[in-house]
Amino acid sequence: MCQYCKARGVIKEGNVVDHVLPVERFPNKIRDIDNMVTCCKNCHYWKTRFEEQYYGTGLHGTPTDNPPLTDIKSISELSDRIKSKK
Repeated sequence: MCQYCKARGVIKEGNVVDHVLPVERFPNKIRDIDNMVTCCKNCHYWKTRFEEQYYGTGLHGTPTDNPPLTDIKSISELSDRIKSKK
């Protein structure tokens, strides 16, 4: 089950394993099971867009000083805001 959809009250199959804290910025969390959730492809796509803005991840990203965010509901809501702007 997609944990980001579930946080919004939606039941949807999750077929992607996602690192809640991006490994690019938090490499010590790569094998931490508490840093992994299942999600759907759509949520994974928009969460990645969120991480690019929030953490400055990605090919041309500039790292930010934003604090680590691990609350699934907050991540889901912030990812939705990115989605609604597109």
